[in-house]
Amino acid sequence: MTNKSQIVTWGELEQLFLQLQNKAVDLFAPSELEEVMSFVRANEFGLPLETFIDICGEERKPVPGEVQKLLAEIASKMGNASSLGSR
Repeated sequence: MTNKSQIVTWGELEQLFLQLQNKAVDLFAPSELEEVMSFVRANEFGLPLETFIDICGEERKPVPGEVQKLLAEIASKMGNASSLGSR
């Protein structure tokens, strides 16, 4: 039985990715952000996280602490993906 406090909704993840987008405006080129967010709009939440991290690594982008914390929060919430609730 899943604890209600552990249920993650698509809307929650979408909001976290929107926060990530806002924090990465100065870090990413518009085309890079569009690539990440296109996966969010398609509800493919594993891909935008992976893409964001890949772009940071490939482009050797410095990742500010607040962005790192948000990435960790997203990853943690996605760890509960088996208990995703409705939008």
